[in-house]
Amino acid sequence: MKILQIITAFFLFLTINDCTENSIISSNGYRVYGTIFFGGKVAPNTSVSIDKSSNLISVTDSLGYFEINNVSNGNHELTASKSLENGQFTERTIALTVNGDTETGSLQLPKGVQLYDPQNVTSNSLQLIWSATDATDFREYKIYSHNSSGLDETTGLLIHVSTAFDDTVFNVSGLNPFTEYFFRVYVMNDFGRLGGSNIVSATTENMQVLNNGNFELLNSLTGYPLFWNAQTTTLGYYFVDSTIVQDGNYSIRIENSPGVNYYYQLVNPANIISNETYRLTYWIKHDSLGSESEFAIFLNTVEFTWQVQANTIHGAKPASDWTEYQYEFTAPNVTTSNYSVGFYFYLGGDRKAWLDNISLEKMN
Repeated sequence: MKILQIITAFFLFLTINDCTENSIISSNGYRVYGTIFFGGKVAPNTSVSIDKSSNLISVTDSLGYFEINNVSNGNHELTASKSLENGQFTERTIALTVNGDTETGSLQLPKGVQLYDPQNVTSNSLQLIWSATDATDFREYKIYSHNSSGLDETTGLLIHVSTAFDDTVFNVSGLNPFTEYFFRVYVMNDFGRLGGSNIVSATTENMQVLNNGNFELLNSLTGYPLFWNAQTTTLGYYFVDSTIVQDGNYSIRIENSPGVNYYYQLVNPANIISNETYRLTYWIKHDSLGSESEFAIFLNTVEFTWQVQANTIHGAKPASDWTEYQYEFTAPNVTTSNYSVGFYFYLGGDRKAWLDNISLEKMN
């Protein structure tokens, strides 16, 4: 009986001890190790993590070797990421099954993708070109834009996706004039990122909102400036002048104007951005003017839900040579089919005035 009790106690001890040892192994986990390569060479200073956990992370040594301990049984993802020049990085994620100490072998990182400085920059578009990836598991390029250099997948706006590895050109359109934009390309495979490019930026050109503000383009049939319109009664008082100009070949001469007569052009509302500041610039030359004289540059919606006037002449004035005038305003947040931008003179008597080089541009 005592012998049976001793044998039973002994096997109970072995069972408990075996369970304890298995528990310790499961708790401490296993070792995952391997070597990272980049560009055909070992890749030191490469960050390697399991499931992107801050507790399961390592950095490769001078031989590209890494080792991560305490990895649990089961399926995981191993991510190796290396920082390159100018903010570029290369990255690869692989599936990993751990049921004991696990060697990943040699893991090759794809080459970095370089985004070149934007080309063909206009007031509302530009062209992006980047170097192609060499990753065989490439899935797509993703291009993001932002209004600052703090650009990543969370802060940026996704503007383009390309699934061809050699499709490395994208024309960006619909941009605002006189605005700085930042861009970055990410390379993806089925697991996620394969890398990210450097960040580049460009400032779009300032857009000239008005067409033919210098009156240089003339209608071959009528002889009047293209894009400009006039009231029927205005045509007898507004003339194209080629002898007195501020710059270029032509100006507009107004003479003997007995009343308010308008000269204007329509502007697409897409060319005037709500809540942005604009500067209207123009040049005027005139004879001595009487007390009844008046001049104004005007901007309004064609529905007259908003309008401003930049009055520069009112009442008697001595004769003036070419003088530059400027007027700044904030574009309204309104809905309109078109804006109307133009001017009118009321001279009275035998007097003359000239207008030239009208421009309307967005300010920074």
